[in-house]
Amino acid sequence: MEALVRRIKNDHSSIASSIASSLPYSDIVSLFNRALDEKKKMQNEESKMKADLLDTFLVRLKSSNDMTIKNLMLQNRYIVADLDILVNRQSSTSPSSITGPSSSSPLATPVSNNQRRRKRKFAASLTRREDEQQLVDQSTEDVENEENRSTSRARSVFEDVNISTPNENPIVSRMDERFSDLRSLYYCMMNPPNSADLDEDERHSQLEVFSSHLYEIARYGSFDVLDTLHYSDTSHSTSIVSSIEFDKDEEFFAVGGILKDIKIYDFRMTCRPGESRTMMHCPVRRIACENKISCVAWSPYIKGQIASSDYLGVISVWDVGTGQKTASFAEHRKRAWSVDICQTNPSWLASGSDDTTVKVWSLNSPRSIFTLPHKGNICCAKFAPNNQNYLAVGTADHNIICYDLRNPTLPLYTYHGHQKAVSYVKWLNDNELVSASTDNSIKLWERETVTCMRTFTGHLNEKNFVGLSVNENWIACGSETNTVYAYHKHAQAPIAKYTFPIDAIPTRMMLDSDPAYFVSSVCWKKDSSKLLSANSKGVVRVLQLK
Repeated sequence: MEALVRRIKNDHSSIASSIASSLPYSDIVSLFNRALDEKKKMQNEESKMKADLLDTFLVRLKSSNDMTIKNLMLQNRYIVADLDILVNRQSSTSPSSITGPSSSSPLATPVSNNQRRRKRKFAASLTRREDEQQLVDQSTEDVENEENRSTSRARSVFEDVNISTPNENPIVSRMDERFSDLRSLYYCMMNPPNSADLDEDERHSQLEVFSSHLYEIARYGSFDVLDTLHYSDTSHSTSIVSSIEFDKDEEFFAVGGILKDIKIYDFRMTCRPGESRTMMHCPVRRIACENKISCVAWSPYIKGQIASSDYLGVISVWDVGTGQKTASFAEHRKRAWSVDICQTNPSWLASGSDDTTVKVWSLNSPRSIFTLPHKGNICCAKFAPNNQNYLAVGTADHNIICYDLRNPTLPLYTYHGHQKAVSYVKWLNDNELVSASTDNSIKLWERETVTCMRTFTGHLNEKNFVGLSVNENWIACGSETNTVYAYHKHAQAPIAKYTFPIDAIPTRMMLDSDPAYFVSSVCWKKDSSKLLSANSKGVVRVLQLK
């Protein structure tokens, strides 16, 4: 048959002659009529299939759009309700309506009983179950009118408190730049199913929480340089700073690195008004070490006690007051990358090493009390802030592992998602972890559900330890572009960044193009917007979000 079709296509006249000479006229007519009928049948079936498929697609597209309209209308109802709550609370701060002391937050001003009853009635109407088709067919005109009225009222209130247009107010401009993250956060916090059962007071409280996150995310956009220090004696030598940490009262901070010493600085001597930013700062204590330092950790209990890990795998404990070593643990067979002191049991230390083991030590024992073997190198180990039994470990085989030390033989949780080695793990709180990897990303994890809640990208980190620090909702890290980045827990893109200049002298602001230089360590000052950061040149900068 295929051969016949090819012959017909290539030589119509010869095939026609063959048929004419071989068949009587009536048979030829019957053959071609049957062929035409079959062709028409095939075309009709194809046309019907096309029409049915198009009909099915359009019905499903309409259904999808109807559901989108329904969801948008429902979201807009909640937005209108939140606008009304905001406007009513703010308008109640006017002199004519204030009957007592008010909070500094516009959302915190109490409303009248009538307003509360009216809002509860409105909130109840929002959560009332409605027929889906009625929601779809309902005109959006009333909703749009209500939005316009509420927006107009909100605009008048904002004008009263001197909030300008985006072109005039940097904080509003930053809000617009980060609008996508903020919108996702708002819908996550304020829209069903998360808020369907909230009454007005509960919704108001939730709105206050969102307002705080909104303000934090939009408030800052860059870093100010407050002061500069030098880990090395000369600012022109390469001297990687491996670790910076504040003591328990955040009065002193330690700087450790490849110069085989730990330098202790008094933070109160930095950032002093009237002093030049190029003024040389001397450490209040220099602790001479035998090997290059990879990590330092202060005791949360004894102010003058600090631990270190080094390139030979030795874990040391030092008396800062005398500069003398008070304890030493040397079971690791290769370089130890990290050391941590437990916040709730300061006699416990944890360390991770290239010998593929995590070891837990006690100051009351000459040998390790736990050894946790792994298949790959260990880059970091960190105790949970309020539970001595939880230990998070970052490994070179791309994973984060959480152990319960009451049963250390098996991991409690394993977190998969990074594509390369996990260089740092920090606890944001008891149920959230932050990990940094040489896959150019930072990830936020929920401990119990083993869920990656957010991935932060923007910095470059493919081979070096660039530092990681957390402070409430803030995350800071370094980059192999010699730049410091600050992220907010609820926004994927960086909030602020600062690039180290080629020289420590502020007047020379040519950016360093040498790829050998990178930010190597960062540390937040708790409960503040100040950040310590250091690079592979040994320059330490005190930064502040602005």
